[in-house]
Amino acid sequence: MIYRQILSACLELSKIAETAMSETFSYRKVEGIRSTPTMSDCTGILTLARIAVHGNDRFDFDPVGIEAVVFEAMGEDGETPIDLVAWPIDCPWHVLTMFGRCGLIGAFCAFNPATYCAGSVLPIYRSPHELFRCGFNGSAIAVPHIAAWQIIDLPGRVVAQDLRHGIQLQRLIERNFRGRVTVPANARWAA
Repeated sequence: MIYRQILSACLELSKIAETAMSETFSYRKVEGIRSTPTMSDCTGILTLARIAVHGNDRFDFDPVGIEAVVFEAMGEDGETPIDLVAWPIDCPWHVLTMFGRCGLIGAFCAFNPATYCAGSVLPIYRSPHELFRCGFNGSAIAVPHIAAWQIIDLPGRVVAQDLRHGIQLQRLIERNFRGRVTVPANARWAA
């Protein structure tokens, strides 16, 4: 059922993209966002659109809302759209999702064993905006609690942008896994 809603939202995004081509092209040029083969494996349409921001870092399309960059986030297979992700033009570090289903942006690259060939690591960027500006050579977090699980399951190592970012990623992972196992108070060591 959710997949139909995602496809419907992707269709709406494609209609918006048709009318926003020149604005999107100008924005991408100013921001240094260029298309790369990796980007096409991990995202679908990327366009400027007007959105309404809701609680829990969610958004929906709104013709009188704020201007944002919106794109299709693809799943681990690089073909199936799993969510729409956005960031407001005036606040590129504020990541929003339409359905709350995308943990890592760039999941196709993140889960591809070839990414880690010869000891390579996966860069994780602070925001999708930074990921796109760097030529989409890594991944970024959209929904933190989902991303924490995905990072644990990756077939290789990740690298943060700096020490502070590394500490943030480590805390994200620890926060989502702390307290998952409980031991009864009267438990004893096995003989």
